Amino acid sequence: LEQLDIDIEEEELDPSRECWSNLQFDGTWCKVICGFYPNEFLEIFDICSADITIHIGRGRRSSITREDKLLIVLCHVKHYETNSMLAETFSISPSNVSRILHETLRIVGPILYNHFVHLVHYDLMPKDIFPSTKFVLDTTFQPIWTPLGSFAERAMYFSRKHKAYGLKTQCLHDRNGILIH
Repeated sequence: LEQLDIDIEEEELDPSRECWSNLQFDGTWCKVICGFYPNEFLEIFDICSADITIHIGRGRRSSITREDKLLIVLCHVKHYETNSMLAETFSISPSNVSRILHETLRIVGPILYNHFVHLVHYDLMPKDIFPSTKFVLDTTFQPIWTPLGSFAERAMYFSRKHKAYGLKTQCLHDRNGILIH
């Protein structure tokens, strides 16, 4: 029975398509695509896997697994690509990418937020260093691939300081380093 399952998985594996089946054994490429190594990806997946929907019904079964849906979302968040570029990367239609992003982000967002973002407890904060300081604001530059569009559309993503295209992420932390917003 196990050999039959392995044979079915090998038949479904498409080496020309970016998917979790192809990336799980290539840590470097997985890090490039979604920003996490395979073991880190699996930790995140374990947190929200039960809630990611898989459509079962009439017609042909989808070749997109729960892992693939999370992979598409993480790739979108890391590189901020258009639906067309994601569709090309993952060999699926742009409308399917849009549907996957919308559904999966709606489900996964609150789960990951509740798991990784802690509530602030002002009573537990140390009072001895900068006693009037309650928060720290930090900005991180996240490089992205060169966006498509006109020069004016691309210019808003270009950082002269870093000499690269990217997104700025601002995080508000408490004095203990716990993410607040």
